[in-house]
Amino acid sequence: MTKAQEDLKQIETAIIVTRDEEDKVLGQITGHWCSDCACRNVGDLSTLPDSHQCIINLRTAFNKIGLPLLKDPWGSPYLIDENENECAWSEAYAHCRNDSINSAGPDRTYIATDIIIDSKIGASYDNDGPGRLVPLHACPPYVPICP
Repeated sequence: MTKAQEDLKQIETAIIVTRDEEDKVLGQITGHWCSDCACRNVGDLSTLPDSHQCIINLRTAFNKIGLPLLKDPWGSPYLIDENENECAWSEAYAHCRNDSINSAGPDRTYIATDIIIDSKIGASYDNDGPGRLVPLHACPPYVPICP
């Protein structure tokens, strides 16, 4: 768990630096608003082939923040969900959700559930592995127009 927490901090730092350099939210940088969505509820993530959409999405996201696709100590890829400024009409606060980075954990599966960390709404997250909410970059006080 300690190694995974250290890795998550490294990924968080890469996201923060890239957002600051480009002055964009993570979804604008990666071109995706849910890189880990294809990884949810698909079974053992450590066995997914490179051709699986989960791996393709995550590899692209990691490359955009200047890192190779990193894997957790259990062999699964770390998961990135780009939430800040994500357009969701059903929830007025949705555009101010934090980006999140997660590990599938020892069971290597990623089950979609909502979480709250420090009173902030998080993205889907499997409670078996560690996760982090990335501090907001430029959340405006209004609901953005969907891209």
